[in-house]
Amino acid sequence: MKKMLAFGGTLVLALCLTGCGSDDKEKLMTCTKEDSIGNGLRGEYKYEVSYKGKYVTVVKSTEKIVAEDSVKSTLPVYKEAVENVYAPYKDVKYYDAKVVVDGNTLTSSVEINYSKIDTDKLIKIDQNNAQLIKDGKIKIDDMQSYYESSVIKATCKK
Repeated sequence: MKKMLAFGGTLVLALCLTGCGSDDKEKLMTCTKEDSIGNGLRGEYKYEVSYKGKYVTVVKSTEKIVAEDSVKSTLPVYKEAVENVYAPYKDVKYYDAKVVVDGNTLTSSVEINYSKIDTDKLIKIDQNNAQLIKDGKIKIDDMQSYYESSVIKATCKK
């Protein structure tokens, strides 16, 4: 009987070690969207969201504006506008944004490490950040709902 209890206890422990810890594994959700902005401009958007368990750890976003030759001269104006959006975050550690124009394409790249960043600073900069950040964290389901919402309209895959 003691051997059965010991075996049963060992089996439960083994199952927990292999199955119960699976939420600790980093996973990736990718959200994408393409659309016509109009006036000879097209948008391409990709959001890579790393998460552990229920919570987002890192977001890497790449947003592109691709211009037809006839309107590529407008890209510097868009570049300045996008840089102005990111300007308040420039001194926030673990928030890295870069905007470049190369030929007919403006590319905005942002990486935010939510596992290390001071989320209170993000909320101080823009109160809208509080819609996703709860108790210093963002739930992956909330992030997916945001990207799939009527505002972004991206398609997400986990």
